[in-house]
Amino acid sequence: MRMNRFLWIWLFMLFVSSTWAQKQKELSLKEALSLSYEQNSTIQIAYEDLKAAIADYKSTNAIFMPQVVLSENYIYTNNPMQVFGVNLQQTSITSADFAPDKLNNPDATDNWNTSVMVQMPLFNLDKIYERKMAKEVSKSKYSSLQQVYNLMEFEVKKAYYALQLAHERVRVMEEALSSSKSSEEVVASLKREGLVTQADKSMSMVYALKTENGLLAAKNDYRQANRYLLFLLKLDADIEVLPTDRLGEISIPTEPMSGVVSVERADLMAQRHYVQALENRVKQNKASWIPSLNAMGSYDLNSKEIFSGSSNSYWVGVSLQWKLFQGGMRISQNKKHKAEYRKAQHQLLQMEDKANMELQNTLDQLKLYEKQTDIMYQAFLQSQESYAIKFNRYGEGLEKTSDILQSKSEMEQVHLHYLQSQYQYSLAYFQLQWMLKK
Repeated sequence: MRMNRFLWIWLFMLFVSSTWAQKQKELSLKEALSLSYEQNSTIQIAYEDLKAAIADYKSTNAIFMPQVVLSENYIYTNNPMQVFGVNLQQTSITSADFAPDKLNNPDATDNWNTSVMVQMPLFNLDKIYERKMAKEVSKSKYSSLQQVYNLMEFEVKKAYYALQLAHERVRVMEEALSSSKSSEEVVASLKREGLVTQADKSMSMVYALKTENGLLAAKNDYRQANRYLLFLLKLDADIEVLPTDRLGEISIPTEPMSGVVSVERADLMAQRHYVQALENRVKQNKASWIPSLNAMGSYDLNSKEIFSGSSNSYWVGVSLQWKLFQGGMRISQNKKHKAEYRKAQHQLLQMEDKANMELQNTLDQLKLYEKQTDIMYQAFLQSQESYAIKFNRYGEGLEKTSDILQSKSEMEQVHLHYLQSQYQYSLAYFQLQWMLKK
């Protein structure tokens, strides 16, 4: 009976462990970026915006293409004028139809009219500028999509290494907790032997509790970082991502990095195309004062039977239309569109100035974090050495418990600060890469 129970327990633990293993997913940065490009909702939304803009541009092909309408109409009437007209269209007029009584009191008649109406644009200058505007809008959306890709690359790198940093923090705190528990047991043993005071024992317990509290916070940060990366990659919420790339493995050039923001950077190009689109809209408003010229024609079949076509006729012509006055609406719209055009120009200049300012700030941050990383690495080495010396002296009874605990706490804090400075240094480099992209 006991063997069966142990067997069931063993099988249950095996199932739980295998299930947990299935939820873990090792992921390199390259794989994470590839997943984000394929699945991220922000990218998909921007791509749909681009497709909509391209469709709008293609719809302006209509200014060069004919419009053809096929219609079938039926009437039944005894209206004298319409009856005469129907008979005339059906080519069924006879001399008897001109009798006054017949003209004034005709018999009811019916007619099926099959009509093909064709309209062909010849010259519509305002529509040409509308087409140019749609083209610039589609270019703007394309640049916006490139910007979304670039931003997503930066955001995924940021989230990926934030998860790696959170994982390292958990590891450091787990090691610290294990060490604090061991120290607590040692101090408790020394207290029983009368070699340390109750205050020393209480201090070791407080240190262990503070370390445990820090571990809980680190695990919570890890879960949140994991959840955010899953959101960016659009993966199932029950997956635990295990990053395979490490912070220390990032290759950052040692030579000084400088440069200026490219005028072809995606976000600036998107705004520049938007400005050009608004410029074409202003030109479209001006062109609406110029007459438009269109050709038109129709081919008709008329009969008492549907689609029989017993008689046919056609007409062709051209239309010159000049909209002279629309209640002042075009004047107001022109002023509005000019203001929006100038506003977009100012926004572009502001974006360029801000981009160059942010670039200089990022260059400064990169230099700062590089120096801080070197300083914190040296500080971490010194804290390790200091702790090792004090630990040996503590074994010889030359250091107090409070001193050794404080030294260990400082070493752990310096280690965490070193990891944080590594992350900030890498993040500044990734941001600089994005800023210098075209």
